[in-house]
Amino acid sequence: AKIPLDKDTGKPKFPENDAENGYVNQFFVTLWAQEDKLAVCERLQKQGSPHVGEATVFVSWFLDTPIATLLDALANFLKEKGLREEDTFFWVCDYVIRQTDVKTDLKWLGDCVSAVGHTVLLMEPWNDPLPLKRAYCIKEVYHTQASGAAFDVVMSTEQQAAFEVALVEDFDSVRAGVSRVDVRQAECRNEEDQNRILSELEQNVGFTECNKLVIGLLREALVIQAQAALRRLPEAERGTSVLLSKIGELMQGMGRRKEARPLLEEALQGRRETLGNRNIHTQTSMSVLAALLKDMGHLEEARPLREEDLQASRETPGNRDPGTLNLIYFLAKLLEAQGKLVEAIPLFTEELEGWVLLYGMEHQETRGAAKRVVSNLRKVGQQEK
Repeated sequence: AKIPLDKDTGKPKFPENDAENGYVNQFFVTLWAQEDKLAVCERLQKQGSPHVGEATVFVSWFLDTPIATLLDALANFLKEKGLREEDTFFWVCDYVIRQTDVKTDLKWLGDCVSAVGHTVLLMEPWNDPLPLKRAYCIKEVYHTQASGAAFDVVMSTEQQAAFEVALVEDFDSVRAGVSRVDVRQAECRNEEDQNRILSELEQNVGFTECNKLVIGLLREALVIQAQAALRRLPEAERGTSVLLSKIGELMQGMGRRKEARPLLEEALQGRRETLGNRNIHTQTSMSVLAALLKDMGHLEEARPLREEDLQASRETPGNRDPGTLNLIYFLAKLLEAQGKLVEAIPLFTEELEGWVLLYGMEHQETRGAAKRVVSNLRKVGQQEK
């Protein structure tokens, strides 16, 4: 089929495609609209179709996405949320916007997002979602946040599986993936639309703040996805699952410490029971939970975990291992935070001696440890005076 030209730009209205995606869908929707000038939903409503109704979920997606992928992701959303198909109506641009009068309808885009009150963003792919490179999608997410609408992300079955693997095997990619948002680089096929949307965002909120808003929503939504993955685990596997501790760490990194604590405590208990107290994975759980407790100000609760972790590391791999020296430092810093400098100084000194033996006097680890010893000796001297 011949691709029609845009009457304003003179360029092809749709890109060439080799898959049945949103652009191909729009091409045929536009052909049908030539006869009655109606949107698909308007046409279905006139026909009395039960498949159209007041929208309950606004779908933000990139039109280059295959329709099969979109439908798969929305089916996963229905299942995860326990929603019935007959009660849920998705606002999808191809079917709601009149393709014979796109500009007029797009003026109401922000109002539509606000009115629907619940937005889902298609994460395709999950670690670098293409919708977040599109100006219209960024605008939709911004209006979601500005109006206080609910926000979720949806993934295809394939991307959901990849996300769950990354949570366990490549956790850094999860943290990095939710930070790849740069509103300034968002694009449209129509340059005029792109400039207008970016100008609107810059005037309303500013690019930097808009980035923060989008990233914040994205992080919260990904936590919900991770929690859903955790619920799908068999109960027998939950306690020892890496996923359990990683979700706890993800929440801790977002400042949601109270929610992170029971997850990290459960992870530690599960590893104690199945792997024993002197297992490297158990020790990792001790260290992570101790760091959380310290961040929460629960220093007395963190101390026995730090002491147990250090004692295990002294036994294996030994007192002069770099990992053990780091644990000596962590315990010393905890004691310092408690004001127990007399107990902390011998540990800071032991740490210093260890770095000297490993790396010599000029290494950065040695110099840092030396500064800590001198600083705390001075504090003790001031206290005695």
